[in-house]
Amino acid sequence: MREHDKALRDRLARAEGQLRGIARMIEEGRDCDDIVTQLLAVRTAIERIATEVISTHIDECLVRMPPDEARATIARDQHPCASGVRRVDTIVNGVKEDAMDWLTHLIKPAVPSLTPAEAHRLQRAGALLIDVREPDEWRGGHAPGAKLIPLGQLAAKFPALPRDREILFICRSGNRSARATDAAREAGLRASNVSGGMIAWAQAKLPIER
Repeated sequence: MREHDKALRDRLARAEGQLRGIARMIEEGRDCDDIVTQLLAVRTAIERIATEVISTHIDECLVRMPPDEARATIARDQHPCASGVRRVDTIVNGVKEDAMDWLTHLIKPAVPSLTPAEAHRLQRAGALLIDVREPDEWRGGHAPGAKLIPLGQLAAKFPALPRDREILFICRSGNRSARATDAAREAGLRASNVSGGMIAWAQAKLPIER
């Protein structure tokens, strides 16, 4: 493996590690400013790597051509790497759009939130508690009477959810359930987020089933 290729692979591995770190920060409910800073840093790193890949491979393709053919290829933008370049451009643009989506989400007004104790009282009074974690998380412990609907499946379930009943969303730490609450309210449902998720629920010594 060439040294340049190894260096790029190492940088991509570091960017991947940063993305995993951001995912953990979001899950843990870390400060939004820290998340935004890390997200923008990863976006910049990926853009730089993509730029180097594009320029390096275009240069290599053109060097292998006779000079006249290379000049004509540049003029027509028909070099052999053209499709690859467009694909990398698409990926980079996607990263930019994802980053902006995150920024938009982070600066939105906070969704209505309840403490676990308040949510527990409302649930006993008739509110529907929906846990948006994954099944393996659910099996590790959940609030009695809660309904499991993983976040990725939630949008498809909106039409079947009651519109005349308060809906409470809960997850592990309150981040996924905040996104669920936001989406549910946009869909016209009466929804609130359980702040702190099951971590705070357990800390409040509320009942848990396994």
